[in-house]
Amino acid sequence: MGNVAARAFLADVDAGSFTLVEVAADAFGRAVSLDAQHADAAVGLVDASVAAVAELRRARTIFTLDHADLRLLVSADVDLRPTEAELR
Repeated sequence: MGNVAARAFLADVDAGSFTLVEVAADAFGRAVSLDAQHADAAVGLVDASVAAVAELRRARTIFTLDHADLRLLVSADVDLRPTEAELR
C-alpha cells in the first residue's frame, strides 16, 4: 500500500492538485537555521525547506512522504498527508 499511496500522491502533485512554491530567500534562511538546530537528526535542507515554507505560510497541512523528519520540524498541530497509515 505504501508505494500505491506514494504514486497516487505524486500523480496528484503532477496534476496540479496542490500548490507548489519556491523557496524564497527568507524561507531559505529559516531552512538553514532549522537544519542547524536539528543537526543531530540529519534532517537535511530539503525537509528543513519544506518546514520553513510551511511555517512562513502558516500552512496547516503538509503533503509529504517523509513523516519522520518533518515531525521533528513542525508543530504537532500541523497535519502531515498522506497519513503514516496510508503510506504503509
